Amino acid sequence: MPVDTQDLLNRWNALKAEREASIEAKAKEVAEYLIPDRGRFPGDERKPDKAHGKRGSKILDSTPGDAHEIATNGMYSGLTPPSRPWHRTQFQDEDLNEWGPAKKFMDRLERRRNAELRKSNFYSAMHSSYAESIGFANTLVYMRELDAGGFVFRTFTFGEYWWSRSATGRVDTVYRTEWMSAKKMLDDFGEDKCSRQVKESLRNNRPFDCYEILHAVEPRTVRDVTKKDAANKPFQSVWMETGNEKTVLREGGFDDFPYACAVWLLVGADNYGSGSPGFRKLPDIKQLQDMEESCLMAVHRELDPPIQAPPSMKGQPIRRNSGGITYHDGQADGLKRLYEFKFDLQAGEAKSEAIRQRIFKGFYNDLFLMITNSEARGQPVTATQILEMQGEKMLQLGPFIERQEDELLDPIVTFVTSRMLQRPWVYGLPMPPEEIYGQQYKIEYISLLAQAQRMIGIRAIDDTLTFATAGAQVNPEILDVYDLDEFARERADLVGLPAKLVRSGDRVAERREQRARQIHEQQAMEQAGALAAGVKTLGDAKLNPDDPSVLSEMLKGLGGEAVQ
Repeated sequence: MPVDTQDLLNRWNALKAEREASIEAKAKEVAEYLIPDRGRFPGDERKPDKAHGKRGSKILDSTPGDAHEIATNGMYSGLTPPSRPWHRTQFQDEDLNEWGPAKKFMDRLERRRNAELRKSNFYSAMHSSYAESIGFANTLVYMRELDAGGFVFRTFTFGEYWWSRSATGRVDTVYRTEWMSAKKMLDDFGEDKCSRQVKESLRNNRPFDCYEILHAVEPRTVRDVTKKDAANKPFQSVWMETGNEKTVLREGGFDDFPYACAVWLLVGADNYGSGSPGFRKLPDIKQLQDMEESCLMAVHRELDPPIQAPPSMKGQPIRRNSGGITYHDGQADGLKRLYEFKFDLQAGEAKSEAIRQRIFKGFYNDLFLMITNSEARGQPVTATQILEMQGEKMLQLGPFIERQEDELLDPIVTFVTSRMLQRPWVYGLPMPPEEIYGQQYKIEYISLLAQAQRMIGIRAIDDTLTFATAGAQVNPEILDVYDLDEFARERADLVGLPAKLVRSGDRVAERREQRARQIHEQQAMEQAGALAAGVKTLGDAKLNPDDPSVLSEMLKGLGGEAVQ
């Protein structure tokens, strides 16, 4: 059915009003004092490369921006580093994970998926996404598969999007805006779909005139589930110009939600996230800028104080430069300070430094700098070292890391995986074994920060094994209580050991059977050797010097022939 543009605009305005009443003002302050290049707000020049030109004048001390950058880089290196594995896929059915053909296919899938992510702009999009989450507590990433294969991701800054959540708490509605040139609109939608204004720009050789476009994605309320065309897909997609003509450029749909929406912290039934370092440390950031301004004013006031002069000098120049002479015929003591002012610059700097340290700690810079400095020295830090040195910080970061995995990384990795499985020939994948069709899989994260979060479980395993080993010295039967094979497998999972380095259950059983067979053969050989030696000993033994051997007499007793 045709799109009701007015109804669409009404829903968009309702979403804008809801956010304006919640976190809009606070987010704008974060942009003003922390990350002036990010964020789009009412009153901004919203065209590309102009939206952030008027902000940043309130920033006198760059410490908050430095802290934000360190946190962004640390989160990027700790969660999704391009230089090391940070995720893997396993079947929900553990038996399939032990089955050779299924395991081999999953290993191939992981290698190809990592190659596709490196080939795309995924990692730059993640870096921008972490910057948004740390600053504004919210982030939105758009996911798209290209027709010829490959993937494209795009991170939007706060103020370019509005969203709403379903009854389950998941974001299922996104309205976002972007500015497109007339040339890009021609390429994406075709001239016939564009408004009269866009066509005039193209005809008058102004292809780079920009126009605001609204893209709305939300659940489709009326559809025919028996049809697979774009107009009946579960999610409705509408592109529309927001100018005077309100022209619908394209109506389509998606089989699954094309956005990954993540927050730093979600409180109750809130729609948007909160509690990010940018939000929490905003009072300290504003205080630091105020302190810096006050210190600068105080220094200027000491170096260039206000002066009082006799009335006769009114209108006469006062030469302030070095060696300048000012003549007057008024008071005997001449020019002098209007009032005495003495500022303790050292105390002011100490106060500012205390605020800087609070900001650094609030952005977890001590944790991230430990990781960065260790890797810069060529000594990669381990998850165990992180937990031991920064255990408290890791506990504080835990909720955010889990949210990023659940709300940001899970949708992206699932999207890429499902598209690759739908067209395996495009991505160089073999056809999967029939036994794994319809099987559910799960994504596990093995990044540095993810492993550090799981180190608590690893410690419990290590402590238990240490106790069991010590107890076995007194009573070996204590080991019967524990399944050491499962201990080893669980620990390998927690530390993120690649699946190919852990032998499957059937291979372990095969090796143990082979070892038992070798031991049995060795024992049989030893027994045969001992028997042969015993026979020789009996053959050589004599009852007395004049009588036959003991063995000869034994054989006679059994009815056999004597041994000569």
